[in-house]
Amino acid sequence: MSGRKMGPNSILLMHAQKAAFGGGNLAAEPASIRGAETIPQQRLYQEHYERLGDLYREMTTWSQAAVGFFGSDDPKDAAEYQAKAHAAYDVLLGLHVATDIVTPGVCTLEKLSRYELVVLPDLRFLTDEHLDALRIFHAGGRRLLVFGDREDCTGQVRETSENPLARLSEGPLDPEIIRRTVADMTDEIRPLLHLPASVDRKHAVAIKAAAWVDDPAGPSRVIVHLVNFNVDPEADEYRVARVKAGLVTVPFPDSDTTCRVIRVDDRREERVSAVVDDDHVRTEVTDLGIHTIVVFKRDHPGDDAIG
Repeated sequence: MSGRKMGPNSILLMHAQKAAFGGGNLAAEPASIRGAETIPQQRLYQEHYERLGDLYREMTTWSQAAVGFFGSDDPKDAAEYQAKAHAAYDVLLGLHVATDIVTPGVCTLEKLSRYELVVLPDLRFLTDEHLDALRIFHAGGRRLLVFGDREDCTGQVRETSENPLARLSEGPLDPEIIRRTVADMTDEIRPLLHLPASVDRKHAVAIKAAAWVDDPAGPSRVIVHLVNFNVDPEADEYRVARVKAGLVTVPFPDSDTTCRVIRVDDRREERVSAVVDDDHVRTEVTDLGIHTIVVFKRDHPGDDAIG
C-alpha cells in the first residue's frame, strides 16, 4: 500500500477504526485532522469530533480481549495478515466477547494491561518493543494466545535476533483453541456484546464492534461502535456494501434506557427504541454504512440534547 493514494473509502475506514478502537483519540483536538479544508472525509470527522466529542472524552474501553492487527508494506503479506486477524476477531465476536483491535502504535504494556486476553494471529511484523510489551503482559499472568510459524521472527522495523514468543505458538490459527481458551476464562471474561445472526449473513463477518463506557463498574452510558470493513478501497467514490440490519445487545439493566443511532458517514442521527429484558438492553440497528454508533444512556430529565 506504500505510495498509493488513499481513496475516500480508505480514509473513512481509517478514521472509523481510530474512533472505534482508539476511543476517538483525536476527539479533544479535532483541528489536528490535517487536510480537512480540502478532503471531504477528513472534514467529516473533524466536524464529527467537534459536534460529538463528548461521546469519546473520559470513556473507557469495555473490551476484555484484543487481537493484534499488524501489517507489512508488502500488499500480499498485509492481506494475509489482515485475513488472519479478522478471522481471530470474528471468533471472539461470535462468542460475544467485546474485543479491541491492537495496532502497532498502541501495542504498549499500558494499553495491553486493559485486557484479560490478547490473541496474536501471526508472529511476524513485531518490533522488539512490541515483543517486550507482549512478553511482560504474559509474564504478569494474563492470557496470550500466539499463532504462527515458530520460525518467523521478522520485525516491522528491524529483524530481532530471537522471537521470545515463538515458544508459545500454537501453530496455524485455530478457532477452536480460541473458543476453548475463552471457555476456560469464565471468571475473567463475560459476554458483553451480542451481534446475533440477524446481521445480514452475507456481510456479517465484515462488521467489527467496540464498546466503551463511562464507568465499567456501573455505566450510565454504553457506546457501541460498529465498523463495516466491506468497502472498496480502490474506488474513487463512496462505495460500501451496507448491512441491512443488526441486533445489538449489551448488559445494561435499566428500564429507563434511551437509545440513539449515529450514522457517521451519512451525518444522520435518530432515536430508536430499546428493549430491556433479563438485565440486558437491545436494539435493532438498520442500514449500516462504514461507521455506525449506538448510544445507550440512562434517561434523565434534560437528556434530550445530542452529545
